[in-house]
Parts: sequence; C-alpha cells; structure tokens
Amino acid sequence: RQKAVRRQFLDEQRRRQLWCMLALMPEPRLLLEAIRILNDKVLGPENVDLLVANLPGQAEEEIARAAIRDIQLGENEVWDTPEDYTNKLLAVPNYAVRIKLWGFLNSFESTFSRLAIAESDSRAAGDLLQSSSRVEKLLGVTLYVGNYLNGGTVRGRADGFDIDTLAKLQELKATRQGTLLDFIVGHVERDCPGMLRELFASGAESCSVHRARRHKMSDASDELASLIAQAESYQKVLDSQAFEELADRTRKLSMRLQQLYELRETFNSWGPRYSALCSWFRMDPNKPRSTDEFFGLWASFFDGVKRALEALEQRRQPRAALRRVFSAQPSGQRPAVGEFSAAALAASSPARPQRRSSVGPRPDDARAAARGAPPRPPAVPALAGLSALMAVTTGPRAMSVVATATEAAAGAADGSAPRSSPRQSPRRPARSRPPRSTQQVTEFHQQGHGPRVA
Repeated sequence: RQKAVRRQFLDEQRRRQLWCMLALMPEPRLLLEAIRILNDKVLGPENVDLLVANLPGQAEEEIARAAIRDIQLGENEVWDTPEDYTNKLLAVPNYAVRIKLWGFLNSFESTFSRLAIAESDSRAAGDLLQSSSRVEKLLGVTLYVGNYLNGGTVRGRADGFDIDTLAKLQELKATRQGTLLDFIVGHVERDCPGMLRELFASGAESCSVHRARRHKMSDASDELASLIAQAESYQKVLDSQAFEELADRTRKLSMRLQQLYELRETFNSWGPRYSALCSWFRMDPNKPRSTDEFFGLWASFFDGVKRALEALEQRRQPRAALRRVFSAQPSGQRPAVGEFSAAALAASSPARPQRRSSVGPRPDDARAAARGAPPRPPAVPALAGLSALMAVTTGPRAMSVVATATEAAAGAADGSAPRSSPRQSPRRPARSRPPRSTQQVTEFHQQGHGPRVA
C-alpha cells in the first residue's frame, strides 16, 4: 500500500506550537467535542489555558479557510495533524467565544478575589492611618521636634508637615542617638511605654499598610473594567445565538457579571475615599500619588520605627541586667547605689567552682618583715558574680562597683574593715639636695652630711 502524502499550509513555527499542545490533549475527536459543549471532565483548567493561548489568529484563520476552499486533496493525500486540527476547529460554531468563555469562567474566582482583596486592603489601611491614636501620637511628636529644631526661623511654629518628611527622618543623623527617628522613637517610648510595639501587632497599622502597598488601585480599576467589557461581549454573543448546550454557562456568566457590577460600585466609592485621605494628610492635589507609592512611603516609615525600637530595646538590656543584680538581696539588706557586697554578687549569679588559693603566710613575708614593711594581706577568694557583672555592665560606674566589691571581699578575708585606698609601700626618707653656694656648702658640712675636712 502506498504511503499517504500529508499536505501543509501552516508555517513551521506555528506547526511546532500546535504539535506541542496536541501532545498534552486527549485524542482529537474527544477534544473537539469537549470544546463544543465546554466539558470540564475532559479538559481541566490547564488544558483550557493552552487552548486559549493557541487560538488561531485572524490571518491564520483566513489562510486555513482559503486552503479548505481552494485545495482539493487527491486520493493519496491527507492534511497533516496541525492542519487537520485547525480545519476541524474552524467548523465549531463560535469556537473562539466558547474557548475564551471557558477560560474566563475558570479563572474568575481567583481574579475576582484578587481585585476584591486589593480594594479591601487599601480601604482598611487608609482607615487605620486616619483614625489611629498611635499614629497621631507619633506624628505629633515629630511635629514638636521639627518646630523645636526650626525655632527662630520662618519654618518654626508650623501646624503640620509634608508627608515626604517621614522618609527624611531616617536620613538625618543626630549627635548621640543615631538618627532623628531614633530620638523621636525614644521620646515616644518614654512617654507611652509599649505603645509603639502595638503598631506591629497582627492586623495593626504596620501589617495593614504592608498589605496595601502591594496593590496599585489604578491598575486594578482598569483590569476590572476590562473584565466587565469582556463578560458583556460574551453575554451578547450567547444571547444572540441561544446555544442550548451552553445554557448553564450562560446563567453562570450572568451571575459573574452581576458580581463584577457590585465590585465596580465599591471601586467607584474608593476614589473619593482616597482623595479625602490625601486631603487629610495635606497632600498636594496637583501632584497625586498612586496608592502603592502612598502606602509604600508609610511602610518604609514603619520599618524605620521598628528598627529604632529594636535598637532602643537592645540598649536597655544591660540596664535591666544590672537592676536584677541590685535586686538579688531583700529590700532591707540591699546595698546602696555604687556599693556591693561579696554575698550580693555571689547571689546574683549561679554557683561556680572557685579556684583554690593559699591564705596562709607567703615565702616573701619574712623578707618583708626584716625590712620593716607590713606583711601582705591574704589572697582574695574569687567572686562568683564578678564575671556576670562585667558581662552586663560597662563604663566607669561599673568599674567602681567592681572595685568596691573586691575591697569588701578583701576585708572579709582578713577580718578587717574595707580599705578606702590601696596599700602603699613605706616611703624612704628624702635625700638632701646638693649645695649650690659657698655658704650652703659650709652649712652642709656642719650638718655632718659631707666628708669631714681635716
């Protein structure tokens, strides 16, 4: 039997695309029947997306119809697989509308949910920024600090500031406490402890603003308008043709279109609400900001506040550890500020094995007694809490505390009271200065210091 000749009219690149798509589909007969009645059991959402992406264009459709009309196949000629699929697809009534409607209904839930969440997140973030007492306190302190810095200038005694100032607070370096934002955060935390930490709770201002910054409401509005126009065009075709096999899809499309109309009303109310929010923050109406830019500025500001708050809490940790050392003893036996006892230091840290040290007379004590010098004090036992105190304190005050503790331990070891000053070796008698004149030489010899002259 002679092999059949396969005719082609598509270009090579388009044929490869159709070959790859058909390799992932069921056999052509089931595929075309599923397209005719939109059968979800045969084709899943991924297959429908492939059909939508590989729909024939207008030029390709004209070429295919011309080939069907003009080319007469011989006895031993057949259309190749891509050309045969294209010809049979063109035979399905309104094939493009069917496939696009199928893809539209499959992706409607995710698209509608994404647009609704964008509007909900933006509205919630705007309401929190406008009604939050924590944000009001933070902005009030910022205004107060700005008026103090600009005192005596034309910028002083201002009633407000531009929202762009929030981004500059992290760039202005202060003298001792990092940036100007660090100083503002420290002032607010001192006045209202724990208030700023509430900004970063789940569902609070920072979390809501970070969610809203991911959406650009202008693009979402354009996408919603495009979806409505697309659904209306599908409904118009279905109403004019009255396909019986698509009656269920027609009812579902009407329900989806009604949902889009309701969401459009919500989007329409967001426009005036966002304008009112910008006016409340005294933004220039001639230079409108997009929602992602507006909420992105606030998100960056809250991130800076969080970093400043964490740095402040880290600086407070050594002080808290020092307070725990002070509170190791009962209130009636608690040492005064700047003074420690060895028992208090030992009670403030876990017990640790002490190094063995000799407390008896040392070999060099006899030599010191022969010279008339006082003997050395016994060795001071190791302090259990000294290493813990040195780990959590720094600065001159901590060193004075450690020195006081060491003196107390030394007094406890030899049974004497703590010394107020370190031990000094006995001073040698001062030597006479050499004479500088004849009279001084005579007096010097008379006192018996120089050699006797016969």
